[in-house]
Amino acid sequence: NIENVFDLLEKLIGKKEEKQDIVSFQIEKTSINVKTNKKEIFDIINELNNYELKDASLYNTNCFYVALKSNYSSFYREEYYNTRDEQNKINYSVIKIPLPYFFILLDCYLEDNKDIGDLELKRFNRVPFGFLIRRLEESGKNQLSIKEYVHHFFRINVIKIESENDKKIEEFLDFLSSYIFTISYNYRDIFVPHKNIFDLFPKRNLTHNIRNNLIRNRDEFDPPRRKYKNELVSHYQMALVSESPYLEYLSYYHVAEYFFDSIIDEDIIKKVKNKITMPDFSYKRDKDIKELIKLINKTTQIKNETTTYNELNALKLTLKKYIDLTELKNELSLEYIDFLKNTKVKFSN
Repeated sequence: NIENVFDLLEKLIGKKEEKQDIVSFQIEKTSINVKTNKKEIFDIINELNNYELKDASLYNTNCFYVALKSNYSSFYREEYYNTRDEQNKINYSVIKIPLPYFFILLDCYLEDNKDIGDLELKRFNRVPFGFLIRRLEESGKNQLSIKEYVHHFFRINVIKIESENDKKIEEFLDFLSSYIFTISYNYRDIFVPHKNIFDLFPKRNLTHNIRNNLIRNRDEFDPPRRKYKNELVSHYQMALVSESPYLEYLSYYHVAEYFFDSIIDEDIIKKVKNKITMPDFSYKRDKDIKELIKLINKTTQIKNETTTYNELNALKLTLKKYIDLTELKNELSLEYIDFLKNTKVKFSN
């Protein structure tokens, strides 16, 4: 429905104004106008009728699109990756997101976030909105087409595969795997396609206070005041960039694991001190010494001249020492707490 598309664009861009066939949108608090016409939007809607959406892939029998995650090499030109397979009559390219794909993406986002406000919708942008506005104003450009607006404000790149012969989605996915491997092998550039269209959207209100604590103003950014272990920093960064929930969890776990030895030592020392300072303890009684040995053995064991401990207990002690549960609860939304209570971890038994 063309009116639904215009309502969607008004919510995204700004106030709508119609003059016959021309439709313009005013970006709030700027002199920048985004213009289109009803024929252009009709053509996009008609084009979409020829496509299907599967996960993050938009496709028909002759054309395939999939959005890329943003962690590929920033030093590239799209045309570097354009190539043609003459034998199979297939064209491969990396392009800026086409309008039909963008409209599907935006429609899915709004469907998933029906209560979203206009201001929050700006979070959908991949680059800070204010920065992009300043770039436009400095260039003196105050009128954009819909295509220019999308490509300027939404830095999403897409792999496009075209075939002169009809292909099934499974065949396109095989072509995609071969294409991104060839790029990695020849250029050392890592292109990671999105697996689900909802992964392109900013996550909402799961850890709202944690998100609010992120530095938004460059003037608030201070130099580091602590020293950090290189190994732990590497694990933390690996968790942040990992595309696998399992690997992300494992990376964070390695950070906690670093403290296990010292935590177990502290726990044993505390228990031993408590035991030997009790009024009914005597080092002269064999029974008391055996109980002390038993207490230590419950926490640690010696195997092949190596001291081992109960890893689950070490994890619990580490979390208990370093995590303030009251503070953590205040930083998590009720929605997220409920999610953690009721959702099974897929990679765990």
